Amino acid sequence: MTNSSSFVGRWSRRAQELGRRLALSGVHSGRAVLLALVVALGALPACGTPDNLVLVNVSGLESAITELRVSLTLDGAAARNTMPSADNPDTTSFAVYKDMRRFGVEVPAGTKQLGISVEGLNTARVAVKTGSTTVDLTQRHDASIALAK
Repeated sequence: MTNSSSFVGRWSRRAQELGRRLALSGVHSGRAVLLALVVALGALPACGTPDNLVLVNVSGLESAITELRVSLTLDGAAARNTMPSADNPDTTSFAVYKDMRRFGVEVPAGTKQLGISVEGLNTARVAVKTGSTTVDLTQRHDASIALAK
């Protein structure tokens, strides 16, 4: 657990700094830190694409969906959000509000498998659609999730 705590601390500081830089440059990104850093795809050209970044494309969105609740597993173990927001204190997921069609997840180096579960929530935070996938990171660094009822 010490290694993952150290990892989260480093990426939390990096996420905060990236957020400040993105806000100053007018670039918007999805919000969240799990045991991974989540950045909106729009921010990628400005800061480069890390080797351990997984790009996630989401289809099946509809106008009733106002946020995505995303949960991750890293090599089969549930990732934890060490910095949940006040409006969403859940430590097992994070929310994406902007750029819901695509976002990135930066995972710890050495991770071989990433599980991604997405719930499309309405304004009452009720799941309208869901979808999930597992990515073999030894083969690819992108994922497509089709949300369905």
